[in-house]
Amino acid sequence: SGINAEYGKQWYQRRVRRKTEGYSGSDLRCAVTDAGLIAIRELSASSHWCVQNNKWSPCPVDALGAIRLSLNQLKPSQVSVRGVTAKDLLASLSCTPPSVFSP
Repeated sequence: SGINAEYGKQWYQRRVRRKTEGYSGSDLRCAVTDAGLIAIRELSASSHWCVQNNKWSPCPVDALGAIRLSLNQLKPSQVSVRGVTAKDLLASLSCTPPSVFSP
């Protein structure tokens, strides 16, 4: 789920709720789209990959079975993209201000 166990789901929900005050529907759509792109950008930055369920996914260098590959060495159908996490959304919100000023 992308929720850091140290904080928990409710902590992330409160944080997202506070961070999105004053955002329009369009602003939220932009932030969520950007959050999705964070997961995709992670793929191009990955240098080591592991096979899970017949798909390649990024993994740490020291992970069991890690193989040094670049994204362009893999077919798109072979790559597993992780889901968007609350952490991704919070990162996106920190770079995506609301379009409407709220005092």
